[in-house]
Amino acid sequence: MSRVAHDLRKHAFAVAPGTFLGSEADLVQQFEVSRPTFRQAAKILEAEQLLVVKTGIGGGFYVRQPDIAAVAHMTSVYLQSRHTTVEQVVTIFVALYAIVARAAASRRTEDMVLAGVVEFAEWDTDTATEQMDWKTYVEGQVKLVELLADLSGNPLMKLFFSITREILTPYILERVTPPNADQIAGIRVTRAKLMDAIRDGDPDMAEMLARRYVAEAGSWISFKNTLE
Repeated sequence: MSRVAHDLRKHAFAVAPGTFLGSEADLVQQFEVSRPTFRQAAKILEAEQLLVVKTGIGGGFYVRQPDIAAVAHMTSVYLQSRHTTVEQVVTIFVALYAIVARAAASRRTEDMVLAGVVEFAEWDTDTATEQMDWKTYVEGQVKLVELLADLSGNPLMKLFFSITREILTPYILERVTPPNADQIAGIRVTRAKLMDAIRDGDPDMAEMLARRYVAEAGSWISFKNTLE
């Protein structure tokens, strides 16, 4: 059964999401296995969100793409069950934040990178006020994390930052004492400089500013708390 699941998984990876793989009878014949063995293998891939079964006319097995939000949520649940601390999450986050900022600056010549930076800068300017509220600032940080993960060109980075967003955003909004308006204004200056460094294609500056940015933000968080 594990061999069938492995082969079926490779088959799903080789085609685009939404592709019709065939009916149960078709796939049993294709993989040369018994119907019960195929069903067990198919259930594994359904649990992995790689297959979806449709009934009725046109029914059968279709390829799907796993939902990154669901993966991030389950990882968050796992980490909470292991009494993971905020400090442990942030320690890894800080190191990788600098890496993705550097990667984004290195890819600055690509149209999608430059467009993403410009779009975020426009959003940040449109929402700029003398006293940006805490919730709006956090929303901006979530946008920036997602942007840097996309711009890095690394799917693993995107998954990791989706996990940290799932873990840290509710914690920051609900359990962190909001900084005052001057503190938010100050860190937004660093954020703007970071975006300029990425837009200018300066990896060294982008990495340095990313480290400064997360260090400033980290000063507001009690790292010793667990995630529960």
